[in-house]
Amino acid sequence: FHKERHWFYVGCKSCCSTATPYFNPVTEEIEANKYSCYICEKNEITTSIWYKVQIKVADHTGSTSFVLFDREVILLYNSFTNLHMNLLEQQVQFNSENEIIQELMDLEGRKIA
Repeated sequence: FHKERHWFYVGCKSCCSTATPYFNPVTEEIEANKYSCYICEKNEITTSIWYKVQIKVADHTGSTSFVLFDREVILLYNSFTNLHMNLLEQQVQFNSENEIIQELMDLEGRKIA
């Protein structure tokens, strides 16, 4: 896991793209707890928190990096734990964006076929 990368993002619930803080053109300020989606071309959208984890994969021939998103992170985690992963929103409340949750760090070094 690349610890310097953010492991989640706030995204549009409709299209899953990154949501941006809403800039009110009248007040010329960013409004708290309001987001826009450039893909959906809407302001004041409903958001969700999504996984976005960069991993490094290696074998005897070399290594490469991949970015795993929500579904893939949950499938990877569940394949090792048999637990339903409903930790993201809880962890976001207690960790900064730069701290990868321990449950994901526990997957480091695992061999997967």
